[in-house]
Amino acid sequence: NVASGLGVELSSNEIEKEISKLANNVKSKAKDVNTKAEQVSIKLEAVSTLADVIAAKQEAIDAEKLTIATLSKGEEKAKLQEALKAKEEALKKEKEKLANAQNELKEAKVVLSKAKDDLKTANSTYSKKLESANIKVADLIKPNSKANLTNVATVGDLKAV
Repeated sequence: NVASGLGVELSSNEIEKEISKLANNVKSKAKDVNTKAEQVSIKLEAVSTLADVIAAKQEAIDAEKLTIATLSKGEEKAKLQEALKAKEEALKKEKEKLANAQNELKEAKVVLSKAKDDLKTANSTYSKKLESANIKVADLIKPNSKANLTNVATVGDLKAV
């Protein structure tokens, strides 16, 4: 009654519930951002590990190529060349894994970016609602308040009673 008489649209209890709901939404979005950031971190570590493995395998293959180049033609050289081909094929598969891991990392970064945007939006909505509630209260206590006082008991009315 008093709130509607003053031009306040919601009761303070409803405002508190709405602000609490928005605050919980912000907390939820923040947890989501943390989860997405952890996923990005895990994927980044996987990419780094794969890159290290590929570099080590490439060095081994290069060294083996040098060794094979020094050998004269023969059965041993042919066996080493076959083994080298198998190692190069394995390296190729590792590079494909790396490319896939890099794509997953890019996708995870996009998801993280969206989660951050959602958090910013939720936080902005929460802040605006909180500010709006504070402005309404501040307006009521200002001497030049725009609140509709026609249906309100004043201190003078209370003294008269």
